[in-house]
Amino acid sequence: MASRGLEVDLSALVERPRLEILYAFQAIWLDGGYAWHGTRRLQSVVDALARTGAGSLLDEPVIEGGWAGELYRRLRTTVERLLADPERELSLDVWRLVVLRPDGAGKTIDYTPITQPWLRELVKQWNRQRLVSRCVGNLQLGVRVAVELSGVLALRTIGAMIPARWTPGRG
Repeated sequence: MASRGLEVDLSALVERPRLEILYAFQAIWLDGGYAWHGTRRLQSVVDALARTGAGSLLDEPVIEGGWAGELYRRLRTTVERLLADPERELSLDVWRLVVLRPDGAGKTIDYTPITQPWLRELVKQWNRQRLVSRCVGNLQLGVRVAVELSGVLALRTIGAMIPARWTPGRG
């Protein structure tokens, strides 16, 4: 189905992807100030979604490469951010920054290499406080330093345990 001028025909989609596209379009191009590349490209994405019978933009990726894949990923990321629960994301050991920061698309912070649970939680608390005020590279650097410390502590059996008098937040 081809685009008709300035309109995009969403009628081939079920309700959820239709609403997701409308939300993402508004958030990206109207509110976000991004340049619009034309209705034909958006119509191509809509047609591909309709052919696959996708019930949501968040289903398994249905459009992989080229400009249509890029536009699909942009729409999908916007919807993912809308529906995500930041508190749940912060409780995980791998943070998907797309959920937590507007500039976080495709970036993660992985705390799993920190083997001591108390150290992992301490670094997560520290990064949580710095999440909006620091660049992603600084957050990841803090984790890399903690991973190195974790490795050293793992060499000592006493270092792997929680310090007897240490309490989070009290220093």
